[in-house]
Amino acid sequence: MGLRDLLLVMARVSGEEVWRAVFDKFDMDGDGFVTPSEYVAMMTKIYGGQPPSDAEVNATFLAADDDRDGRIGYDG
Repeated sequence: MGLRDLLLVMARVSGEEVWRAVFDKFDMDGDGFVTPSEYVAMMTKIYGGQPPSDAEVNATFLAADDDRDGRIGYDG
C-alpha cells in the first residue's frame, strides 16, 4: 500500500472512529475508561520514556473527567 492508498483509506475513516481508536489505545485494560496510570503509561510511550508531570495529569483529568470519578470515559 502506497501513501496515496493510505490517504484514501484514512479519508474514509470518520473523525469519530479516529478518536475512538485513540481512546482505545489509552484504555489499556479495555474496561471503557482511562485511568491516571493508563494515561501516564501511554504518554510515557508517546514521549519516548519521559512521563508527564503530575500537574499535566491533574490538568488532563480535571478537563476530561466530567463526573469526577478519577477515570475518563469515552463520553467524558
